[in-house]
Amino acid sequence: MVDSISTPAASPSAAPYPLLWAGWAAPYAEGLLQAQRDQLEGVILWQHSFAAFYGDLWDRSVAHWAGGAPIDV
Repeated sequence: MVDSISTPAASPSAAPYPLLWAGWAAPYAEGLLQAQRDQLEGVILWQHSFAAFYGDLWDRSVAHWAGGAPIDV
């Protein structure tokens, strides 16, 4: 009689998805990581442009409404 609760463990050397470790996966993964790096760089540049725009807008509003010049002028 076979005990269904205790099944033999798979060997650690057997990959669950052997095609993921094939020769085509490394270049594909590297390209995917490079695309993510480029996307992150673009988002960071976009955030810096917004910070510069709104920083200047804040300085102008303080100079106008508070009656003083911005500190960094």
